[in-house]
Amino acid sequence: ASDFQRAWILCVNEFKSVKSEIKELESEILLAPKNKMMQKAQLYTKVFASADGVESLTGDNGVESQFANRFSYLKFEGSLEDRPLFQSVGSDMYFKSVSAYVATWLNKAVGEMIKLGEESARKESTAHIKGFHNKYGISESFGDVKDNINEIAEEFLLYCLNIGQTKRTLKRTYDSLEDERFGKYMFKQYGTSGLILTSPKKAFDDWIDSTYSNSQKIGIRKMKDKIFYLMPSIKKHQIQKGTMPMRKYGILLEDTTI
Repeated sequence: ASDFQRAWILCVNEFKSVKSEIKELESEILLAPKNKMMQKAQLYTKVFASADGVESLTGDNGVESQFANRFSYLKFEGSLEDRPLFQSVGSDMYFKSVSAYVATWLNKAVGEMIKLGEESARKESTAHIKGFHNKYGISESFGDVKDNINEIAEEFLLYCLNIGQTKRTLKRTYDSLEDERFGKYMFKQYGTSGLILTSPKKAFDDWIDSTYSNSQKIGIRKMKDKIFYLMPSIKKHQIQKGTMPMRKYGILLEDTTI
């Protein structure tokens, strides 16, 4: 924990992927050095630097909401080694100068907060952090998954329409189909012009596995209930289990959707 004493910034360089432990990095970190007692250290600013994109943080449909609320994002171009000042003073002096500048700025800001008193300082700091995140929040650059949930639901419905057969095959079976299996999925006739996919959760899991990267699957799976809720084609149908009829949800594939 001594490494964290008087440290304002925890910097993770060459950041490659998001792990579940990152969500635990809030105001303190738990340290368990070998053959020593477990300790806690205070955390303030966390900086994650990467020269490449972090796929597990940003996906095609945006950033998972819990990360959108935690991360701000700044993108920089070029290389320090190309800067004339860096070339003239060298890497060691450049690093020392930047470190001294950051330390001076932080100490000055802390002094101003001390003068304000605890309550006013908390209010001022909270407003500053909120303003910074509103401007640089990662969802401002990549979008938030929850903002694209309607599109995700539409994509899943299209997947359902093409499970194991073409739309034409589905249409041909309407007149004769009752309860019938197509591949891994069960369908049930709905009226005279539609089918119900009676295994929507199985279809959803398969769609996730075939569509998203491993790092994105967990976040999308958590949205399953919301996605189902947004699908106008979700319908209740009755099934027989023993002697007791049961009500169950399925995805209606109507003639109008094909």
